[in-house]
Amino acid sequence: MSRETTAIPLFYRIFFTWIDPLNAIWAAYGHFFQPDMVLNAYIPDSARNPPHDMLFQHLGGALLNIAFVDAVLLRYTDDVRVWKIVQAGVLILDWVMIYSLWDALARQGRLQPAVWRLEDWGCVVMNGFITAVRSLFIAEVAFRRNAGAGVKRRS
Repeated sequence: MSRETTAIPLFYRIFFTWIDPLNAIWAAYGHFFQPDMVLNAYIPDSARNPPHDMLFQHLGGALLNIAFVDAVLLRYTDDVRVWKIVQAGVLILDWVMIYSLWDALARQGRLQPAVWRLEDWGCVVMNGFITAVRSLFIAEVAFRRNAGAGVKRRS
């Protein structure tokens, strides 16, 4: 009895094993080494309270975890079920980040795109794009199914 297998499309393979990890590393770097820049990107004209830096470091650590899992685990397996589990977990963070961005803009009275700064556009577009790609992957958009003996691990 043959089982249906699913090949992971090249776009998703490149996005989740290269682009997403590099983006997470870049963001983690900002949280660890440039917290003032990160704070200003979300809350303009606010003063950072250094005793609260642990919060930046916590998020930086979570981002490094995402980078590691994407770059290492996803290269280890071609099992689309594992890939979907990983991306569903990260999608939770994506949606929390989108909500928190909306909440911050609302509290600042800046929900109208006409008043957004370059940093706001960057946050909205980057988070929205990554969330869309992750959601499309989970929905298996652009996947082709093949009849086969099962999911094979790449060597």
